[in-house]
Amino acid sequence: MIRYFIFRVLTLLSIPASIALAWIAFVVTLDLRSYRSSLGVPEGRDVWVCGDSQSRDGLDPSIFGRLHNFSTAAAAVDQNLLRLRDLLAANPGRRGYVLIDVTPVQLGFDEREVPLSECGPERVHALLHFYHFGEGSRPIGSVVRLVRDVLIVRKFTEVRKSVFKGRAYMSQLVGCFFSPPTAGFIDHREKCFRDMRGKADAFNANAPFSEDSRLAEVLREEAEEVRRAGMTPVFMSTPVSPAFMAELDSKLVFSLTNGIERLATSCGAPYINCISEDLPVECWHDANHLNASGAKLFTARFMSKFMELESIIRGPQ
Repeated sequence: MIRYFIFRVLTLLSIPASIALAWIAFVVTLDLRSYRSSLGVPEGRDVWVCGDSQSRDGLDPSIFGRLHNFSTAAAAVDQNLLRLRDLLAANPGRRGYVLIDVTPVQLGFDEREVPLSECGPERVHALLHFYHFGEGSRPIGSVVRLVRDVLIVRKFTEVRKSVFKGRAYMSQLVGCFFSPPTAGFIDHREKCFRDMRGKADAFNANAPFSEDSRLAEVLREEAEEVRRAGMTPVFMSTPVSPAFMAELDSKLVFSLTNGIERLATSCGAPYINCISEDLPVECWHDANHLNASGAKLFTARFMSKFMELESIIRGPQ
């Protein structure tokens, strides 16, 4: 009797487990294909950025038509280096610029961890595919993103449109600094401020930026990879919200921007510092991520700065 009961339970559990495994296999297969396909840079896109979620959300290729944005959320500097190598290897002989984005949250780069660049290529690419997972390159996004948006944020309409129209699904939470406290089932405004304070505390707990740190070493290696590929490295810093900037230790911010400027000079590369870019509160999704309207405004400003810089790099024509 007990064996029969256990058998029935296991049989019943095997059905949702099989469905879940099939779904995961389907999503991961699409993800591997999307990662490989996203390595191909269209002709005319000669300004590439391979950063984290700040550059992903902040730089809009629809505004800056020369931009190829290959940024991925939660990508650490080592992951950026490896993805950049993939991007350069997949597009040999191209000429243009690669933006190397350095943000305050990267100051907390953990030097105790074994750098991904020292791992074997199979393990590296498995990790790269994992981090690419859920970046909105498929019609319905990742399972986690989908569940979160349907159950917590209740973005049914956006999900339905993306599924039935095949439109790329890029979620952005309802919550931001000025959102209604009751949007969805949680207080997004409080969540944003809590997240901001946590990020600020992590930043302020770090030592000042050092040019002989592991972070600087990886950034220098990125610049060298770009030059070896025949392209021009450009260091940049995407903006953070004024509310977040007010929480950060100003001495550490000054140390970071000055250190990156010195590092860029030693690499023979320019530096476009946009950390303190003055953007209205309505432009911010959270402490350090721009929303869609903010990205349009910032990208237009950045494009102007970049073109001024480009005219200096090229010199008199």
